[in-house]
Amino acid sequence: MRLNGWQRLWLVGTVCLGLWLVGWRPLQSIGAERGSSSWYDRQAIERDFSNPLCRPYQVGPISALSEPPADNYGGTCWHIYKSRRSQENAEVPYTLEIYDRQRSAWWLKPYFAAVAIGTVATGLLSAFVYLCGLIVGWIYQEFRRA
Repeated sequence: MRLNGWQRLWLVGTVCLGLWLVGWRPLQSIGAERGSSSWYDRQAIERDFSNPLCRPYQVGPISALSEPPADNYGGTCWHIYKSRRSQENAEVPYTLEIYDRQRSAWWLKPYFAAVAIGTVATGLLSAFVYLCGLIVGWIYQEFRRA
């Protein structure tokens, strides 16, 4: 199939748009969200895991535990409690490795949603630009005949 200059320009534009919307943008947005609080959360939950008083929050049934006071710096068991509470089927005993695995899996959902949205947006924008090009070409062709 031979493409004319405008179709080649459209194809290159579509590829560039796709690389940005499907490749770069999801990574950038997820990285910005992930980097803002994950380091502080990680430090705080490490302090919770190092506190021996937090052992019941690692091994006990979550329904039997009371919510500890909120603390941004860790050590009061609140981060373990909050993390286990957000997971429907948190493994017991709850460890730092399980927390890391669940946190990594949690970031995959918004990443794949952003990739899907980028793919659809690329397809729609590309189709719209191609359709506009066909219409402009059709109109231009009629003016040339007259």
